[in-house]
Amino acid sequence: MTERLQPGTWDIPETAICLRGEPLSLDQTLACGQAFRWRPLGSEHWEGVAGGHIWRLRLEGETLLAQAAPALPSDAAIAFLGRYLCLDRPVRVIQERIAAADPRAEEAVRQFSGLRILRQDPLETTMTFAIATATNVPRVTRSVREICRRFGTPIAHVDGAEYHEFPTVEQVLAAPVDELFGPCNLAYRARAIQAVARALKERPTGWLDELREAPYPDAHAALDALPAYGPKVSDCACLFGLDHAEAVPVDVHVWAIAHELFGAEITTRTLTARTYQRIGDRFRATFGEWAGWAQQYLFCARRAVPIKERFRPGQVLPAS
Repeated sequence: MTERLQPGTWDIPETAICLRGEPLSLDQTLACGQAFRWRPLGSEHWEGVAGGHIWRLRLEGETLLAQAAPALPSDAAIAFLGRYLCLDRPVRVIQERIAAADPRAEEAVRQFSGLRILRQDPLETTMTFAIATATNVPRVTRSVREICRRFGTPIAHVDGAEYHEFPTVEQVLAAPVDELFGPCNLAYRARAIQAVARALKERPTGWLDELREAPYPDAHAALDALPAYGPKVSDCACLFGLDHAEAVPVDVHVWAIAHELFGAEITTRTLTARTYQRIGDRFRATFGEWAGWAQQYLFCARRAVPIKERFRPGQVLPAS
């Protein structure tokens, strides 16, 4: 039975987490396209669903203030958010290494210094990114919200709204395709998410958790074998859900960034599988184990540039 929380649910003490000088921006982290279950309530103030709870997070100076519904003891909230937001990683050290590798990356880190890569639930991430291809963040966010509302297990009623967990594999497989196609706005991706769910159901229990512990190339290859998957989706799942910080999702933006960074080493006529692999390998050679973080800083910095000013694959780079 869904827990019905009374109005005033959020009139509870906040759990305070000292960031100890490490950078964090909720705005940069939660709005950059790696997660789809958060919404802004104000500057550096967000509400979302993660780990079976509804969260309200806000930043005040160097302190993260958190509330959870249903309520969690402070130590449990701190433990969950520490893992989810990667508060256990030395982000300043990571950023220094990325910045030292390339001046463009240094500027991107300066501009988006509060961005962190999240440690999200592997199952949710794996299925979510199966429907995030060839579309945009607002549409994916709406689709995920509707999928959860229609098929996910209810968590609680809060202030008149019902919140749900992301559906299980079984719940996705039981969902009528026409509801996924239309009301959930998945279109052709409706069959993709069910194909992925079906494949995951056939895998051994704990398969995704094992991929989190596996070497990155093995995890990537295993995901790439899933139906409706491909190199980029596999890298998104590796980076945002399986904690493989060296995974580099390559889209047209990252392709253009790679050409700017690495010049003639990157072909620009088509983004072939070979070029995709070369871009990832070149990022890893330059930025090491934090290549995926570097990609995200550079990606966000590029998207902040007006479209008419962006380099596009196929253009001739100006002489530097």
